[in-house]
Amino acid sequence: MLVRSFGFVLKQAREVRALSSVDAARAAGISAAYLNRLENDAVKRPSPHVLLQLSEALAVPYAELMRLSGYRVPGESNGNPSDAVSAALFADLTEDERDELLEYLAWYRARRRARTGAAARGDGRLRESRRALGQDELALRSVKPAGPDGHAASRGARP
Repeated sequence: MLVRSFGFVLKQAREVRALSSVDAARAAGISAAYLNRLENDAVKRPSPHVLLQLSEALAVPYAELMRLSGYRVPGESNGNPSDAVSAALFADLTEDERDELLEYLAWYRARRRARTGAAARGDGRLRESRRALGQDELALRSVKPAGPDGHAASRGARP
């Protein structure tokens, strides 16, 4: 399992939101140099205040930033932090964007299977990949697309 660092998550969130480091730093009320140090994991334990500002600027759950920075988060289970971060990063997807991502994911996995020869061998990996793809599709389909006001719309609503 790939463990994502605090800096990686920050940079990914900034890039997903199409923010430059200067714009993201300005939104969080910190310097671009400090954001760069955070993204490169040069700062081991930023203050909870800075984490709150980053959480608001990048729309990443505060508790996840706290956990990734090494703070204990009271009242939370030891669930998979990447699930909450992924959900936050993709919470504002439109239906069209979600469909495009699903198509790309299917294409990418098919290409990877073809390269490894799993389809030719029929050794069960193809079945496992299809099952995993189905789980990813369900996860992406459960993310509610953004409505006209930028907030998640109800499942039946169209933007």
